[in-house]
Amino acid sequence: MADYTKYTKQEMQAYAIAKHIKENQIVIVGTGLPLIGASLAKAAICPSCHPIVESGLMDCDPVEVPRSVGDNRFMAHCAIQWPNIRFIGFEANEWLHDEERLIAFIGGAEIDPYGNVNSTCIFGKGDYVQPQTRFTGSGGANGIATYCNTVIMMQHQKRRFTEKIDYITSCGWMDGPGGRERAGLPGNRGPQMVVTDLGIMKFDEETKRMYLAYYYPFSSPEMVQENTGFEIDVSRAQLFDGPAPEIIKMIREEIDPGQAFIKVPKDLFRMPQYRDLSTLAKLLYGFLLDRTSLSAANGESWTDESGDCFVYFPITEIMERFGCGHDKAAALLQELERAGLITRTLKNR
Repeated sequence: MADYTKYTKQEMQAYAIAKHIKENQIVIVGTGLPLIGASLAKAAICPSCHPIVESGLMDCDPVEVPRSVGDNRFMAHCAIQWPNIRFIGFEANEWLHDEERLIAFIGGAEIDPYGNVNSTCIFGKGDYVQPQTRFTGSGGANGIATYCNTVIMMQHQKRRFTEKIDYITSCGWMDGPGGRERAGLPGNRGPQMVVTDLGIMKFDEETKRMYLAYYYPFSSPEMVQENTGFEIDVSRAQLFDGPAPEIIKMIREEIDPGQAFIKVPKDLFRMPQYRDLSTLAKLLYGFLLDRTSLSAANGESWTDESGDCFVYFPITEIMERFGCGHDKAAALLQELERAGLITRTLKNR
């Protein structure tokens, strides 16, 4: 029987997103966790919110989780199918009329204390022309960060939270109070919070600098500071309660039954030692990897002396998720074990 009392870090992030969406807000989302969070908000927390996407689809309520903003599944049950140029005009028009209805979700590779986001490139030992890593860039995020209040989604790692980012793709509060105005940007728009897998950060009204507002049941203020590459005020931090079991059940069974935001490591497709692994085995490893966040939330009792993490993933659950029989589920586990990716043990040991 499924256990809905425990949840993953990603599910916690989705719930945090949903809890911070307000009634009647127009919510600009992409795919992945922001979409899961907005769908949860519409289904269970504030039904009057209206998710929209930058491809021009308004008041979306997809029956399956789309993989991109151009996915046809977004069109099912949406209220209006605008051309993209109408969406851009809608953003600007909301600002021109000083409306407070819009909230938008963006992400990136790096963020600084004032909420400026880099999704363009990491210089490393190079520069903008020849960077160490080149990303896909802004997309619609720069325009969104210019005209809308934003919520930034990040994984909380020291290398991502840095005092100075290599490139400002999406503008936050720039260099502090008055920074947006000096850059010719609307001063009455800007980042409102940062939602990560460790907590929720907000921005001080006076200094515009990031501070820790909430931490999760499985994290702590000390953990947040340890994983932040700059000094962050944690003195105002409060505990953000975890989701109720019925919320987790809704996420897993109604909103995202296929768990579209499960990530499969790219190395399983690139490295020669994993070439013979079946695609289903690689997908199963993604599920197992995601389940480790539950073990991390339950503390030391789910790790061994070497720090390796245990996960509880019965073979019956594999059969259910993949629609296969016992022998096929067992064969997938054997593939992963032969590849050295997992070690199995009996439940009563």
